[in-house]
Amino acid sequence: MFCNSCGQAAPEESRFCHKCGKPLGVNQTETAPVRSPIASVGIRCKTCDVGVLRSEKRYRMSGPVVAIGYILLVPSILGVALSLFMFMSVAGSTGSASPGSDASAAIAGGIASGIIIVIGVIAFVFGLLGWLLVMKRKVLRCATCGAVVPAS
Repeated sequence: MFCNSCGQAAPEESRFCHKCGKPLGVNQTETAPVRSPIASVGIRCKTCDVGVLRSEKRYRMSGPVVAIGYILLVPSILGVALSLFMFMSVAGSTGSASPGSDASAAIAGGIASGIIIVIGVIAFVFGLLGWLLVMKRKVLRCATCGAVVPAS
């Protein structure tokens, strides 16, 4: 028996289709349904010649690479936020120094500001790298045979 909705083969004792979940009635066909290209909505699958390609988003990289991307992305966001906060506090403390204060304190504040900026830039670069690793792409997947083709 085959499902009238998606064309998937179903066991005789099934009440619902295992692929699409639609109820299987008494008027199900014993042979695979013949579908016309006009009746189906979407692009017809050229691999199985029965299914329809559906649009979905998938990760560009494999699972471990995506995990590494998230490992890079989350701490880098925190690093950028922390470096901005520290830069503002260092800049605020050096800006409030009196005109007759020690020159070495001003130099130390400038060095600290430079180090904080470098840490922020490094965190931002690692964040971009992590974002590139977790990006998704649009693909077309056949609901019947599972074939995947890139959507352009």
